Amino acid sequence: MVCGCTAKIRLTGPAQAQPFVSKAIPLGIWGVGEAVGCVAPLAGDGIVPGMRSVQILLRNWNNPEGFTADMLREFAWMEKERRVVDRLLTGRTPGLTDALILKANSKRMGMHIRNKDAIALLKHLR
Repeated sequence: MVCGCTAKIRLTGPAQAQPFVSKAIPLGIWGVGEAVGCVAPLAGDGIVPGMRSVQILLRNWNNPEGFTADMLREFAWMEKERRVVDRLLTGRTPGLTDALILKANSKRMGMHIRNKDAIALLKHLR
């Protein structure tokens, strides 16, 4: 081995990463991307959700409440993925519903996965 690195990513999704906007300083602090949980819990993909969070920020530049509402609506799908992760972390066997969640959300990221492969992947992660 020449080099080895480790890293941690948050797998909670935006619903568990609130508040997105803090008024701790006069201009406020607005969070986007991985800082506010925009990382797909199963795939670990954060580029597409992070860029989408920036689009939402720009659309709501002067509307912190609208930003929060739009973020929660846009990334609600991450809650289902997180439940699959929780199932895996507790040692429960993933089922077809879990595979379908992985498949549907992977498609959102531009990946296409077969049901059989999704089930195999989830069993391997267990």
